Amino acid sequence: VPDYQRELKWSLEQKQNLIKSILYGNPIGDFLFKKEYGIDEKGNKNTLQVNWFVIDGQQRINAIREFVLNQFTIDNKYFKDLNFWDARKFLESQVKVISLMDITLEEEIEIYLNRNCGGTMHTKEELDKARSFLNNSDTNFSDLN
Repeated sequence: VPDYQRELKWSLEQKQNLIKSILYGNPIGDFLFKKEYGIDEKGNKNTLQVNWFVIDGQQRINAIREFVLNQFTIDNKYFKDLNFWDARKFLESQVKVISLMDITLEEEIEIYLNRNCGGTMHTKEELDKARSFLNNSDTNFSDLN
């Protein structure tokens, strides 16, 4: 992970929500990597030596890694406790991976900033409002339009 990126910040709840999204088959966004080939002793590109750098997706990758390594649970189940079909569905989930080559460090940082500096965080009240629909069995979702 490049030095310009933040440290791991996700809470346990954020990690669990990501894993639930994967298990439910929901999209989790794309992952963006920078791909660089090594250079041999003659200064030529060595296509057998490839280095990958995470530009966007570090928090998600870490959450997936921690879950597979049984470092936290989902509904009181570690990854090792999932039934065969749920584990298989999780491991076979498809994600979109974008790899960029031949970009400068400045371009890489610009891409990182563009992807991570937008959006507006939800307030606790806004999230609670959405959660209230889950808890209200009388809600008629067809009336929400």
